[in-house]
Amino acid sequence: MTVLRTLSQIIIFGSAAAAPAAVYLGAQSGLLDLKNAIYGLCVVAVLYHAAAWEFTGLMALRRGQLGGGLAQPAPFWSGPGLRSTVLGFSIIFAAVFGWIGLTMVGSLLTYADGETLWGSLGAAVGDFIEYGSNDPRKLATIGVETTQAPALDQQAVNQSALFAVIGVSGMLIAYFFVRAWAVVPLRHRRPKKAFTFHAWSALRGLSAVRAALALVVATGLAVWLLNLSAFAALGAYLSLIGSGLALVIFLGVTWLVADKILSETTPLPARCYAKICGVKTPEILEEVIQNGATHVGFVFFEKSPRNVDFETAAALCQQAKGRISRVGLVVEPTDDFLDVLLAVVDLDMLQVHAHDGAARFAAIRERTGLPVIAVVSVADSDDLAAVPAIRKASDGLLFDAKPPKNSELPGGNALSFDHRVLAAAKIGNTPWMLAGGLNPDNVAKAITVTQPTYVDVSSGVEKDGERGTKDPEKIRAFLAAVAQA
Repeated sequence: MTVLRTLSQIIIFGSAAAAPAAVYLGAQSGLLDLKNAIYGLCVVAVLYHAAAWEFTGLMALRRGQLGGGLAQPAPFWSGPGLRSTVLGFSIIFAAVFGWIGLTMVGSLLTYADGETLWGSLGAAVGDFIEYGSNDPRKLATIGVETTQAPALDQQAVNQSALFAVIGVSGMLIAYFFVRAWAVVPLRHRRPKKAFTFHAWSALRGLSAVRAALALVVATGLAVWLLNLSAFAALGAYLSLIGSGLALVIFLGVTWLVADKILSETTPLPARCYAKICGVKTPEILEEVIQNGATHVGFVFFEKSPRNVDFETAAALCQQAKGRISRVGLVVEPTDDFLDVLLAVVDLDMLQVHAHDGAARFAAIRERTGLPVIAVVSVADSDDLAAVPAIRKASDGLLFDAKPPKNSELPGGNALSFDHRVLAAAKIGNTPWMLAGGLNPDNVAKAITVTQPTYVDVSSGVEKDGERGTKDPEKIRAFLAAVAQA
């Protein structure tokens, strides 16, 4: 695998360094018309993104910042890599053509004759739209004569205004480019959460401006340098040098962004969130809220030692309103039970144990109008067969250990299961919780192995020998372990 990665990196960096020159020379020589030149730029965008992916992965590896239990950076052809490539392609393509568009539109303000400015581009685009090509050779075969585009009158150009437009538009495009690009190195550190991470938080605003400014200034200096008369004798080789220099500048700015994000002082999005279930008192609820849980669970099942009556739950939900998501745990609930429960208790969502599967989850979801977390009891991979159907009928999944046959409780039995079987679950993009035997000592490892969206605990944060009674110290320890995982 190491040899394959090294070979792929050589191919990626080499291709990214030469691809822009190939597109330029192809268009200049007439081998590529407008359509194929655009296709070529699409390939350049993908290659640049793959290069940045590999580059930031190597940075993360060298700094010991790889996440999710990874020993090597995820290759660009992996699932996260491909998703990132789609994002990166969109960013680069939009940046390139957005910059061109802003510059061209802004340049109309600097020319006395806008028709002259648009002449060359307008003729090419017009031929392409009308005939499907702007290649003179192809047009000649169908009897279309091409007209020479009018030359620009350099005396009519307000150069100061033109450079100002280029600079401002370049800064805008580069700035948004850098903000979005900041998610790339995070995928090597926090692969499950980085996709939605806001780069402004990572770069603290001014860092993004500095990186964008570096991109604009470095590009401008490179263009100025390569246009010196001393380089004219290089001919086509000058394009190759410029192409390689462009990649160096691009990776240099990527390094500036990644260096900031991979810093230990940079606040990162939580890798996983926590739900504390079975809360029964205002004091414990405050501990849960104050120490960083995002969800609190109230159990409505009479056989459970964590059961809470409707009136107490209503008061607790009022205390928690707007501060934490309130989840009601119900077991095989009837429609009448749900109607009475929700008439008294103000809940944000339901956690449902239902043996009837997807159909029942969908019915509860429709009847109550609340999001439904569907509980899936797991002992082995065979218990995951219904997951694809269940996830379509619910808003989230919770994987818990399957209770013993003689158990009266569907969950909260302090039992665990082999988390590796979850690799066979077809979860897709559905948010999901991991439960079953978790406690402050093992939750970090469970997060590393399974990469859940949330972890759910009940018995693991209760006082020793007192089922149903929460231990504030264990709650704090559990939530601290989740935050540091």
